[in-house]
Amino acid sequence: MQARFALLISPLRDRAIWLAIAIGLVGFRLAFPIRSDLSVGYQAIIDLAWTLAFWFLVLNASISAGLYTLRLILPDPTVPNYLLIILASALGLGETALILTGFGFIGTLSPISIIILLFLACVVLGPQMSSMVHIALSGSRNLIPRWRTTPWFERIAYLLILMIALLSMINALTPPWDYDGLMYHLVGPQLLLNNGLFTPNLDNWYVNGPFNIEMLFTIGLALGDDVFPKLIHYTFGLIFAGASALFAARWLSAKTALYSLAILIGIPALPIWAGFAYIDFGWAVYEFLAIACLIEWWRNERVEWIVLSGVFTGFATGSKYLGLMGFAVLGLFLVFFVLRKGIRKQWQSIIWFAIPAVVICSPWYLKNLVMFGNPVYPLYFGGPGWSAERLANYSAYLKSFGSGQTFRDYLLLPWNIYAKHSQFGAAMNRNDIPSLLFPLLLLYPFLKKTPLINTLLGISFVRFMFWAFGSQQLRFLMPIYPLLAICTAYIIDNISTYMFKRSSFKLFLPALTVGLTSISLFYQIQFILRYRTLDAVIGRESRVEFLSNAVGDYPATRYIKEKLEDEHKVMMLGDGRGYYCLPKCAPDPDHFRWAGEIYSRNNEQTLASWFNEKGFTHVLISWEDLDFLLQHDPTGIMRSSAKELLAWKEEGCLKPVFENRWAEVNVILCQE
Repeated sequence: MQARFALLISPLRDRAIWLAIAIGLVGFRLAFPIRSDLSVGYQAIIDLAWTLAFWFLVLNASISAGLYTLRLILPDPTVPNYLLIILASALGLGETALILTGFGFIGTLSPISIIILLFLACVVLGPQMSSMVHIALSGSRNLIPRWRTTPWFERIAYLLILMIALLSMINALTPPWDYDGLMYHLVGPQLLLNNGLFTPNLDNWYVNGPFNIEMLFTIGLALGDDVFPKLIHYTFGLIFAGASALFAARWLSAKTALYSLAILIGIPALPIWAGFAYIDFGWAVYEFLAIACLIEWWRNERVEWIVLSGVFTGFATGSKYLGLMGFAVLGLFLVFFVLRKGIRKQWQSIIWFAIPAVVICSPWYLKNLVMFGNPVYPLYFGGPGWSAERLANYSAYLKSFGSGQTFRDYLLLPWNIYAKHSQFGAAMNRNDIPSLLFPLLLLYPFLKKTPLINTLLGISFVRFMFWAFGSQQLRFLMPIYPLLAICTAYIIDNISTYMFKRSSFKLFLPALTVGLTSISLFYQIQFILRYRTLDAVIGRESRVEFLSNAVGDYPATRYIKEKLEDEHKVMMLGDGRGYYCLPKCAPDPDHFRWAGEIYSRNNEQTLASWFNEKGFTHVLISWEDLDFLLQHDPTGIMRSSAKELLAWKEEGCLKPVFENRWAEVNVILCQE
C-alpha cells in the first residue's frame, strides 16, 4: 500500500513543484518588469538570472513534450539517448509553435493565454520535466570520469568548441541589435501579441510569411523580455551542431562526429548568428533533421522515420519560404528512393511523408492565399500593396547577391563563394564564408565510395542548384552545411587513417580541422571587445549605451521616440529596422519601397505632395544602410532617390534636426 501511495504522490509532487516554479517566475516578472533602458548595476544581474531560469523552464517543458511524442512515434531501441534528446528538443519546440499558431488563428494569442499554456504544460509534463533534470545531472556527473579518459587532442577540440559556445551565449544575452531581428523577427511577434490574431500587414510583408520560429518568440515578449527570443535561436544553434555530430557518430564514427562538429563551429559566421534574434538556425535544423530522418528510413525502412521526416519538413516549410526548396529536394529524393526500393512496396511512404509535412506547413500558405490571393505573398505573384514596379525592384535586390548570373558565373560559383564571399552575404558579410575545409570534397572521387556519402553529396548538390538560381546569399545554404561537414569529416578520417603512415602526418588534417575553430574563437573575442557585449549583460553599461554602440541608427531612433510628437511620422529610406522606433517610424523592410516611390516623382511639387499624402513629417537617412544598398542596386533606383533627397536638402526642403556619423533625421519643410 505504501509503495502504491508513493507512486501516486510522486507525480503529483513533480507537477506541483514545476507549477510553483512557473508561477514564481511569472509572478516575479509581472511584479518587477524588465529594467529600464538607462538602468545599470544589479538590476541587469536580476534580469539575467530571470531570463536564464525562464529559458530553462520553457526549454524543459518543450523537450519533455517532444520526448512524450517521440516515444509514441519512434519506439526504436537503437536510437541513443543523446540523439533522442536532440530530436525531442526540435520536435517539442515545433509542437509549442503549433499551439501558439493555433492561438493566433482563433484570436486568443495574448500574454494571458501564453501564461496559462505554460502553467498547463508544467502540470501535464511535471514528472517528465523532473526526469529531464535527473538525466542532465546524471550526465554531468559522468563527464569527469569520461574527461579523464579522453585523449589530449580531443580535449583541446572540446575546450575550443565550449569556449566558442559560451562566447556566443554572451552575445545571445545582450539586448537585440541584429538587423533582421529589428526589422521583423521581433516586430512581427510583438504586433501579433498586440492584435491577438493574424491580420494582413501591408507595410512589413515579412510578418505575413511562415512564422513558426517567431511564434516561440512571443513567449518571452509576452512578459516584456526581448532577450528570450535570442536564446531560442541560440538553442536551435546548439541543436544544429549537436544533431550534426550525433548523426555523424550514428552513421560513421565518433571521430567523424568530432571532426564534423569542429568543421561547423569553425565557420566564423555561425556562432555569431546563433546569438541573434534570427530564425535561420531553426529553419536549418528542421530541414537537416528532415534529411537525416529520410536517410534513416532509406537505411532501415522503418516507417516511423519517414513520418518524422515529414514532420520536420512541415516545420521547416512553416518557418521560412525557403523551406519550400527543401521540401522539393526531399520530395525528389524520396521518389527516387521509392523507385529504387520498388514502388509497389514503398508507395505508401510518400503518403506517410507528405501528410504531416502538408498539414503542419499549410496553414501559413492558406492564410496568405485567403488574405492576399498569393500563398507566398508577395513573391512571384505580388498582391495587395505590391505593384509590378515594387515587386521588380525587390526581385532585383534579391538577385543582386553573388558574383553574377551568366553561365560563366554559375560555373565559377564554388570558387567565387570563397574568393568573393562578401558579395554573397548581407549581415556580417565579411565573416560569412563557408568552411575552408569544404574544398576537400574534391578528393572524394579518389577515395572509397559509400552509399551514405554519395547520398549526402547528391542531396547537397541538388539543394545547391536550387540555391544558385535564387538569391545567392550564403546564409541560405545553412541546411546543407551539416551534410557537407559530415562528408568532409569522412574524407579527413579516411585520408588520415589510410593514406598517411607516419603519426605526424596522420594528425595533420585533424589538427587543421580543430585549429580552424580558433578563427571562430578569434571573431567571437573580437565581437565581445568591439561591442562590449559582456558589459551590457552584467549591467556595467545600460541598454542605451550598448545599443548606441551596436546599432548605427539607434541614437537617431531614440531621438525620434523622445523628441518628436506623436503626430509626427518618419520615413526611413531603405532602413527596415523599426523595432525601437515604432509607431512613429515608417521603416522600409523591402529596402526599395520608398526609393521606388521617390524615383517615380521627378519634381519638387509631386515629391512634396507624396510626402504630405503619406503623412511623413521627417526623413531618416541611415548612411550604413545606404552604403550597403548602393552595392545591391542593379537598377539604380536607390542611387537616384538618394540624389533626389540630397538635392532637395540643398534646396532647403530638408533640414537636419539630428545627425551623427551613422544617420541623420531631417524635418520636411517643403509642403504641397
